[in-house]
Amino acid sequence: AMALGTPVVASSIAGIPEALDDGCGVLVPPQDPGALAQALGELLDDPGRRRRIADAARKRTESLYDQWANGRALAAVLKSTTRHSSAATSDR
Repeated sequence: AMALGTPVVASSIAGIPEALDDGCGVLVPPQDPGALAQALGELLDDPGRRRRIADAARKRTESLYDQWANGRALAAVLKSTTRHSSAATSDR
């Protein structure tokens, strides 16, 4: 949803608060349908806020979750590690 520029309303569990940091979404307590309904209603009533959240979410997704950039970074880490042979490990 963030990549598509859609405002996100989610429960404050696991890694979701980190993903929605910097105004990229609205967090509500888990298992609180009233808070969820209120957050959704507030967003529906405020198009400017929806747009700000959507824009921030899209920018955050582009900067932190780019699969090509993350793939290159992971490849660099893997290339920089030393590979141990199975013979070397069995001597321990």
